[in-house]
Amino acid sequence: MRSKRASSLRTQLILLVCIVTILPFLVGQWTSYQHTAVVIRENLSDQSRQNVEQTQKTLNVTLASYENLLYQLYTDDEIVAACNELMEGKDVAVANNRLRLAVQAKAYAKPYIQAITVLFSDGKFVGYDKLTASVVRSAWMDAWDLEAMFEKVVATNTTHYFPTAYATTIMGVPYNMFHIAHRVIDYRHVETRHAVIVLTIDETMLSSICNENWQEGNTAHSFYLLADSNGMVVSAPRQEMLGQHINPQDTDGLQYAKACGLLPGRTLTSDSIAVELTGWTLYYFQDQTGLYDQLSKRQSLVLWMMLFSLVILVGGIVILIRYLTRSVDVVSRAMQNAAGGDLSVRISENERMPRETAIITRQFNAMMDDINTLMHDIQSVSERQRDAEIAMLEAQINPHFLYNTLDTINWMAIDQDAFDVSNAITALARILRYGIEGSNQVVTVREETEWLKQYLTLQQLRLKNSLRVDIRVDDNVLALPIHKLLLQPFVENAILHGFEGVKRSHELSVSIERQTDHLCIHIRDNGKGMSQKQCELLLQGHSEADKHHIGVRNALERMHMYYGSAAKVRIESVPDEGTTIVLLLPLLEEEKS
Repeated sequence: MRSKRASSLRTQLILLVCIVTILPFLVGQWTSYQHTAVVIRENLSDQSRQNVEQTQKTLNVTLASYENLLYQLYTDDEIVAACNELMEGKDVAVANNRLRLAVQAKAYAKPYIQAITVLFSDGKFVGYDKLTASVVRSAWMDAWDLEAMFEKVVATNTTHYFPTAYATTIMGVPYNMFHIAHRVIDYRHVETRHAVIVLTIDETMLSSICNENWQEGNTAHSFYLLADSNGMVVSAPRQEMLGQHINPQDTDGLQYAKACGLLPGRTLTSDSIAVELTGWTLYYFQDQTGLYDQLSKRQSLVLWMMLFSLVILVGGIVILIRYLTRSVDVVSRAMQNAAGGDLSVRISENERMPRETAIITRQFNAMMDDINTLMHDIQSVSERQRDAEIAMLEAQINPHFLYNTLDTINWMAIDQDAFDVSNAITALARILRYGIEGSNQVVTVREETEWLKQYLTLQQLRLKNSLRVDIRVDDNVLALPIHKLLLQPFVENAILHGFEGVKRSHELSVSIERQTDHLCIHIRDNGKGMSQKQCELLLQGHSEADKHHIGVRNALERMHMYYGSAAKVRIESVPDEGTTIVLLLPLLEEEKS
């Protein structure tokens, strides 16, 4: 009977553990399977985004170089002078020749420039066309409304882009070109708007950046497309696509990309980014059919591995249960005794125990040791807490005793006409009360400066009035909040270290004003100053004599704790002349208005 019961219990335990273990295993594996697929897709998306961002940066840099050349043209003194002479009718032939030679020389400054043309308000033009070697009329002009182009450009002081919309055929060869235009600027007469310079650039410049490696009929899995703000194609792998329009409802351009037939795969993805200089949109289309096929194969392999792992897991569970049931009763009884309050119980480890049970045994024994240690620590902490509460009650009494004692001494000094002593005691009492009561609270600038005056009064008495102090606070900042005791360490540092060894009269000034959303505080002294290295070390919270600058280090730490990175500290110092510490403290949101 015992054998059957044991066998039945073992069988039930095996079935239970299999159900409890296998179900989470399957859920975990399936979750991992789905997560892996998501990660792979995200990596593909990230790679696509990096590609389109890199291409966009290259486009911006390249177009910026052409804009720079255009800038050289429309601000060139010789070109501006020639344009003025032509519009005024002075030495027309000479000015016309000068202007033509100037633009002809610039036409060879960059490889993709096809023509440079100067348009005038009276409909005349001067330029040079590299394709036709013509100085009379550029080939691109026939299809453009030059008057409308002129009026659009001179209306603003910005660079205008006119995208590729058609091909200019020269000797049977089609050329696609886009244009960059800007009005001529005469800085002596800025309002003059009589001329426009048009830089004509071959579209192959855009293609060389976007689709350098794309060839008709190749095995490429991606291509780029440039479209203007109206959805008109500016640059594409195929020339016949230029000038076509993307449907405004086709926001990602995928419908257009599929209709082009350049990527015949089943799975097409799209990414886009704006080209800042032109206002155009750069599309990146990618055929990820092959990648997704590889992903499916990898996922199938993962599924087979899951099934294999499942078989191994079930077999391992059966074997493990057989070993665990032999020693689990010992562990269970020990735990029951511990739960009953017997904290001295321990389990004897033996060689017959499975490794897992042996680990549980050691952990249980270690846990009981830790519990005993914690009980002892809790008792000790309780005793210390009780002592701390008593000390806290005593500390509440001590400040009152101190204030009353100082008040008694003050009246004794007054009775003896020792008014300097009375003033010093009064200042000291105010300093102590201000510092002890709520040391980390927020006060007003008025309160902080009044306390600072009391502190400086004591310092002047100590230094026998050899210290001259000037405190200036704008009226509009007196009610603004500031954290308590932030200024004193910097003032103390100036007095203790700044004036050390200085024979001349000691002067210290503090000014507080508002600068937009910050409170600006200047602390100046005419002391011995510091080197640049000493300033840097002090800002970092330490110095070559760190023990002498604990107050400054503490103040810097509290500033960063209160205000974070919004608080700024700057030290300006000249050796043998003095030091200025500038504090910029951000205002609270309710105080900014």
